[in-house]
Amino acid sequence: MIQIVVLLYVGDGGIEALRTHEAEMVPLIYRHGGQIVSASHPSAPRPGDPDEIHILQFPDMQAFDDFRNDPDSLSKMEQRRHAIRDARLYITDQFVTYLD
Repeated sequence: MIQIVVLLYVGDGGIEALRTHEAEMVPLIYRHGGQIVSASHPSAPRPGDPDEIHILQFPDMQAFDDFRNDPDSLSKMEQRRHAIRDARLYITDQFVTYLD
């Protein structure tokens, strides 16, 4: 399993464009075995903070690559550019368990 932390910065289409894009991408995430663990936004944002933070999980890197290269995903690139100014991804398959 891999986890992906995504820091999203809203594009010139504003939050509505982001919501539309997200609604269309969620089924594609699920199609490739992914899931959205959480989606949140800063309650007291500071300059430079992302507008949203998503945590995604996929079975493996291949599943994530398949999602990114899915023809339905690629067909939404113009919509994505309008909705998202920048996205920073942090991908890991190394997990730490903290004991009490």
